[in-house]
Amino acid sequence: MAEEPKQLGNFKTANFEESFSLHAIHDILAKGFKTTAIQSFDHVQFPGAVPRSFIPALVTSTITYPVLKLLQAASIPLTGFNVQIIIRLVLAILNCSALIFLKRRVKHAFGKKIARNFILLSVTQFHIMFYSSRTLPNMMALPLVLISLGILISPWPRLVFSSNVEVLEAFATLTLAAVILRLEIAAFIIPLALDCLVRKVVGLRELVGVGLGMGVVALGLTVVVDSYFWNKWVWPEGMGLFFNVVEGHSAEWGTSPFHTYFTKLLPKLLHLSLPLAGFSMLIDRRSRRIGIPSIIFVTMMSCLGHKEWRFVVYVVPAFNVCSAAGLEGVRFMYGKSTYRLAKVATISLNVFLSVLTIYASIYNYPGGEAARALGQIATGTEGPKTVHVDSHSAMTGFSRFLHPNEVSPPWFITPTINEWSFNKSETLTIPQDYEKFDYLVTSDPEFHRRTFGRVVGEGFGEFAGFGIGGKWGVYPRVRESVWILEKR
Repeated sequence: MAEEPKQLGNFKTANFEESFSLHAIHDILAKGFKTTAIQSFDHVQFPGAVPRSFIPALVTSTITYPVLKLLQAASIPLTGFNVQIIIRLVLAILNCSALIFLKRRVKHAFGKKIARNFILLSVTQFHIMFYSSRTLPNMMALPLVLISLGILISPWPRLVFSSNVEVLEAFATLTLAAVILRLEIAAFIIPLALDCLVRKVVGLRELVGVGLGMGVVALGLTVVVDSYFWNKWVWPEGMGLFFNVVEGHSAEWGTSPFHTYFTKLLPKLLHLSLPLAGFSMLIDRRSRRIGIPSIIFVTMMSCLGHKEWRFVVYVVPAFNVCSAAGLEGVRFMYGKSTYRLAKVATISLNVFLSVLTIYASIYNYPGGEAARALGQIATGTEGPKTVHVDSHSAMTGFSRFLHPNEVSPPWFITPTINEWSFNKSETLTIPQDYEKFDYLVTSDPEFHRRTFGRVVGEGFGEFAGFGIGGKWGVYPRVRESVWILEKR
């Protein structure tokens, strides 16, 4: 699992897809969750299109809190940047622990060689290793999915498929994840449940009973907790379903053809593991038990116009299990030489594409880079200052953890002499509205040219595709998209 810390070290800022949970964790750690404290939370000022659940942020904060207290007791100075890394580590550990659990279950169901190949395929692919430390709701739900898949694949410690009790526990866990975290997981539950019913692993009555029971418990939990934080009655995932699917607002983010998951996004996630998984399902019934439900789930998700890789990320571990079994099938049917060639080609392509994607992703967080640069400016500047951060900068890494020298910093951040205040209001419309600020972090310097004529340093770049040439044959094309402006 050494790949995870390496990727974590290169990208510690945040983008807009993960900003809600990250800022919720910040606010809970910094202010607690009394009613009076919640009024100053980030989501009150920037609620977003639909509410999201605070439960993942509460769980992550609960795990992180004692770590920060221990570091504080040891008199170790902390910055918001350090704390954000610690939160990333917590999430990475949870996802990697669940992946290891799945690997152990694969070992008992498929054997040691297939389990070893499964973990090799998983850690050399980019998306899960990179995003497992991110506060995306999909990735915060992933540990529960990984554990459930492990239970469905094999019991512990017998070398037979899961008992009724374990299967019901797996479906209860998936139901919890669907109701609270990501409702599309319910679409994954359906084919998995049908497979278990067809194989008579569980009965319909007990499966429905567990699903309804856990559904009611999870619904009650999310409604009570999230209604408290949002100060109104809400079921975040239900409201998200109504807004995005029933009312069709997800189409505003773009639509794709029906086949996109199969022809573009799954190949992007799995590379050569995808054809190997298909080969495995042809020759190994164990692979079909997890592969066919995964295909049905992706087919169901294909009926929605708006498509993103993260909506189907839950099938990546399942297909990797199939792919690992496919490699073993190649060895059995075509010999060791062909097996070695297939394995080396698959792993090498994974590594090459992961390195390429990591290289590109370095340039995806110009707001975070601006926050670091502003911190250096703050270190050499005396007196209080005011800063406005525009939405693009905030969505590309300028999180609340990265406010340098903030007035009244959270208890876990070592205080500084200077006191800076930050504003992310989106209601300012004319240049004169910004005259009260000393610095701007903006994606539109021309708009502020008259009042804020001085650009501090160079602009911060954002990835704009690959070019051909350079030392390695390809290079990232970068366009400047965020600037720091100082008042005249």
